[in-house]
Amino acid sequence: MFIKILKHSFFFLSVILYFPANAEPEVLGWLESAVIKPWGIKVRAKLDSGALTSSIHATHIETYEIGDETWVKFTLTQPKNKSGTQVETKIIVEKPVIKETKIKEHSGDSMLRYVVEMKLCLNGRNYITPVTLVDRTNFHYPLLLGRRTLKNNVLIDPSKTFTANKSCLHKK
Repeated sequence: MFIKILKHSFFFLSVILYFPANAEPEVLGWLESAVIKPWGIKVRAKLDSGALTSSIHATHIETYEIGDETWVKFTLTQPKNKSGTQVETKIIVEKPVIKETKIKEHSGDSMLRYVVEMKLCLNGRNYITPVTLVDRTNFHYPLLLGRRTLKNNVLIDPSKTFTANKSCLHKK
């Protein structure tokens, strides 16, 4: 239990140190391109001020135990591009579960989801953020970035899309 508390404290401290408190917020559109690291998975991300927690499209979600810690194994998908020059790629990821949380769905029902720490790049800036794992097959965008991820760093202009600089898309 102590290790779990220590790990959570380290996570939140790393987030605080990763983003300077005096950084000016960036104005981005409601839809942007992001890169999931370290795999370089390029995805469309919906910036959603109505969602508290971020979520990512994950399939084949399975939990297991290592000592007294819960881990989760899941599959991320690099979508094929519209030009057909890149094929769909599946990447198996294993991460420790930070927590389990109930998320209220549009239908009004609550769903229990696993939360893991992910690193992503948006507008040339790296983020370390908690995300819930969910099959977003029936949604248009594989990554939803909520207020916890965006607070203090991003203002959303709902009249714009794809305004972020593309430097993340070119980094390996």
